[in-house]
Amino acid sequence: MPPKEQIAQLKLVKDSLQALLNGLKNKDDARQIAAHTKTVVANIMNLAAMGKSKYPTESAQLETRCTELVQTVKEVLSSKAGLDRFEASVANLTQNAAMTLGYTLA
Repeated sequence: MPPKEQIAQLKLVKDSLQALLNGLKNKDDARQIAAHTKTVVANIMNLAAMGKSKYPTESAQLETRCTELVQTVKEVLSSKAGLDRFEASVANLTQNAAMTLGYTLA
């Protein structure tokens, strides 16, 4: 089982992703979405750093997924993509986040 700090960081990632999704669904203004996105990125990068020594490949993939998520948020905001694309991006990112800690989600 991962240390409590890793579990807490994974929860922060999950909670910040949910806040971002809620903001997109509620059509929050761009500043609020930017703040949510910044929080998500910070939480994901912290999680990637935690797993880097033991799971370097998964950590690198998580960083890539984070970049893709930011691009997807931009596309949703510009109406080039729907929320379904964002939700798919979150699902991929969540799976990768778990793998960074050595777990596979069913």
